[in-house]
Amino acid sequence: KIHGMGTLKWVDGSSFQGNFKRGVMHGSGILTLMKSKGKEVQTGTWKDGKLNGLATVSYENGDLYEGYFLDGQRCGHGMYKSGHHKSSYASVYIGEWLQNLREGYGVHDDILKGISPFFQSPQIFFFFIWDRE
Repeated sequence: KIHGMGTLKWVDGSSFQGNFKRGVMHGSGILTLMKSKGKEVQTGTWKDGKLNGLATVSYENGDLYEGYFLDGQRCGHGMYKSGHHKSSYASVYIGEWLQNLREGYGVHDDILKGISPFFQSPQIFFFFIWDRE
């Protein structure tokens, strides 16, 4: 079993470069997953094979999540940027997460909606309290 710093590569092209504890990802590292929709790169800290703590996940389509994880799921404060722009994102959510879902207080900014009549700004800001009903 791998123990300490190392690199593990899978047949599909996925890989993990970082720390291991008794054969399991544990500590800091970079996990590159080859998925049907493209590559996903997870950079952060692992505990018993799952992301825990502050991490960054970048997706093939340009989306990006920066925030906290608990047992491999988004949990706590985080920012999700989505869109297909090179210098800016079409949508940004900053707020709380629980079990990979938006939960609690959050702010959603969608720059494609145009001028808000309330703010007289080129961007619209939405304030939500997310509930998983």
